[in-house]
Amino acid sequence: MDFSQILSKKTDTIVEKWVEAVRVDEQIESADSLPRTDIRDHIPHVLAAMTTVLSQSTDSDIELLFRQV
Repeated sequence: MDFSQILSKKTDTIVEKWVEAVRVDEQIESADSLPRTDIRDHIPHVLAAMTTVLSQSTDSDIELLFRQV
């Protein structure tokens, strides 16, 4: 299974869910006044970096990472 391709395809959905989660989280009081672009901020870049790392990893590397979490 190529996790990098899955992550790449789901990036937009993940970002949208992130924005929604931040908006409804009552512990993040500043979210009400933040523009959507500020909430999105660096998340797409983080996901892109994760996609790159996953695409360069072997299956055994990924399995090792998941076992440590």
